[in-house]
Amino acid sequence: MVEVSGPDGVMMVFRPWTVSGKLRGEDYRRVSSSWTDETNANYCTAVAELVEAIKVAFPARVDTSRIGNCCQTREESVQDYYDQLYETFNKHSGLEEPDDRGDQPGTWECHLRS
Repeated sequence: MVEVSGPDGVMMVFRPWTVSGKLRGEDYRRVSSSWTDETNANYCTAVAELVEAIKVAFPARVDTSRIGNCCQTREESVQDYYDQLYETFNKHSGLEEPDDRGDQPGTWECHLRS
């Protein structure tokens, strides 16, 4: 419980957003300057779990209106437009660009070209 000012003076509120006791690896510290050092194993695990929790809590959002509003101007070259569209698409599509693009277009390629 935490004291905060309310409409009628000081009141007590429960703060469920407090991170105290919520983070599993809160006592881990980096031991060595090398990320791959075995002494950093607990720290690396805690960081990986934190990253995964952030990805789950804040999933990628799709904003197709931003992609649809990306238009080529008369003065803009095709390459400049493609670069702008590519950046906007990657930022707002919610899809991850594949590392390897094969002969068959995947979901990312199909959405980018349409």
